[in-house]
Amino acid sequence: MKRIKKGSLKAPFFYIFKLQNLNEMKILKYLFFIVIFHSCKAQTNLETMIVNYNAATRGSSIKYEVTSSKLYYKDIENTIETKTTSKFWEEITTIVEQINLSEIENFNPPTSDRNVDAALHATLSITIGNQIYESQTFDHGNPPEELKSLIETLFNDLDLE
Repeated sequence: MKRIKKGSLKAPFFYIFKLQNLNEMKILKYLFFIVIFHSCKAQTNLETMIVNYNAATRGSSIKYEVTSSKLYYKDIENTIETKTTSKFWEEITTIVEQINLSEIENFNPPTSDRNVDAALHATLSITIGNQIYESQTFDHGNPPEELKSLIETLFNDLDLE
């Protein structure tokens, strides 16, 4: 059996990058894990996100739920359950990424018609992983400015005929 001198074998990874010292290897290792962790986390968030919109008043209610795979809408007259298109899901996720979710409960509704039953009481919640972000109650059809784009996108794509 032939003896191999210590240090004569080099791992292919280190040989390709010609890392000369331990600090260079540490830096590369940390960068690698950050990139992998970040891409996995982003993918998981998008796959597990759930957007819920609920509105109700005496005798009327709306329930709307969107996930990456399905869209569910129910009101007094209509029930729609269908698959979410990738284009629609991309629109939703792009808008949600622009919303400061940690502040969603502090978004102020522009009107208060719901207090005298002139509008349905509406709330929007966004679930990402185990975290639920929920808005204050606002008037259906008149959401806080920060949520307007998302809610318009949700309802514009809905065919209620």
